[in-house]
Amino acid sequence: MKFYRLSIDEGKRKKYACAFPAFGYPTEEISCNICGRKWNSFKNVYEQHLSYPIVFTNDNFTDFVWCEFDCMVSHEVKVWFEEMNIKNVRFVEMPVVSKSEMDSAYIKQLRDKGYTTNNLHDYKPRYYRLGSYIGANLHVDAKIVWVNSGDNVCSHCGYGVGYQPLEYFVPDCISLDSWDGSDLFKVQEYMGA
Repeated sequence: MKFYRLSIDEGKRKKYACAFPAFGYPTEEISCNICGRKWNSFKNVYEQHLSYPIVFTNDNFTDFVWCEFDCMVSHEVKVWFEEMNIKNVRFVEMPVVSKSEMDSAYIKQLRDKGYTTNNLHDYKPRYYRLGSYIGANLHVDAKIVWVNSGDNVCSHCGYGVGYQPLEYFVPDCISLDSWDGSDLFKVQEYMGA
């Protein structure tokens, strides 16, 4: 059985449209009574299927668009998925913010954070965050490592822990016994992929 990881090519000759959170990525403040840390987690975005306002750069819109950690799909792709009865998929419509809805001071703040803002525009296409559920685990032969931030790990609140691939864009091994039969799924070890 072959599985494929969904990834997006940003285009070389003419840059495809890409998105980023218009007003920052939504996070939930975690205040842990065990380790005493206060930190921001974006886990609730996925667990509660939250939307957040996005803004686009470039106007070469494609069926699949990348936004920070998330894969976005056009309205046409959403319709196709629904017509094909693709299992284990969820769509969260993302509100799109136009350039004219942001003042110049805020655009400068985005630029200072490293976002490319010269190609912002006012067109507001319909895009959805493509979500799926955990449907498999990686096999023991997968090239991943458990990483943490050294001695600052808290197993109670989850601070500083997670899996990381040893190499990107190399095949991962899926444990076939753990696969739930879904057409589209996440693996336990890579929550965002």
